[in-house]
Amino acid sequence: LELRCHAEEIGAFRHAPSPPFRILHSLPSFAERDAYVRSLYGLYGAVSFTGWANRFLTERDLGKGDFKGAKVVVVPDARRVSDGTFAALAAFADKGGTVLVDGREALTKDQWGKIVPSRKTALGKFRLFADASSKSRFAALADALTEKGVVPPLDLRTSSGGRPFGIMWRTARTSAGEDVAFIANLSRETVELSVPGCWNDVLGGGASVPSALKMKPLDLIVMKAARPAGVQSIGK
Repeated sequence: LELRCHAEEIGAFRHAPSPPFRILHSLPSFAERDAYVRSLYGLYGAVSFTGWANRFLTERDLGKGDFKGAKVVVVPDARRVSDGTFAALAAFADKGGTVLVDGREALTKDQWGKIVPSRKTALGKFRLFADASSKSRFAALADALTEKGVVPPLDLRTSSGGRPFGIMWRTARTSAGEDVAFIANLSRETVELSVPGCWNDVLGGGASVPSALKMKPLDLIVMKAARPAGVQSIGK
């Protein structure tokens, strides 16, 4: 019933700001399905805690040179990609983009499954995730985005100033131009978060959201910005 009463605010999240990173989706890599799908799902979960919506790039996009404005491309354990896709990723890295790769066999074969030895040198331009843990993947992407000078529209932090792992949050804007956000604690621990800006709790009767917000596991809060006149909004 609460969600029905606030359909405008909830619906706004379908139009969240475009993220500064994209996940590569490779159809040929489904030929080695177990490795690819396991990596893809793991990465999707890990990068969900960055404060940005997850979006994908296809090999067709790369064939057109269209990186959707991404500064970082996250590559799952996609072992079979075309020469054109590999060349596009290498060119992206040469121009200052960051390519994060999951798995030592990723990108090593063409779409037919043949190993391409000539790719070995170019693979050195990409970064390999340290391991397959969600926390490690999250930290690597967060570091890459920080290097690019990118912060999410709502710069949520832990009480110690770090990036919160296990916390999902998104920002959006309603058709009336009001900034909204939600925060969900998907970790197993109670966390204290530093929440910048002035917000009201939509589902909590409009009460003010404290700047030091304590959340128990599975807690969810939907917020609406409470800005004095003339104050800039949080995002696009």
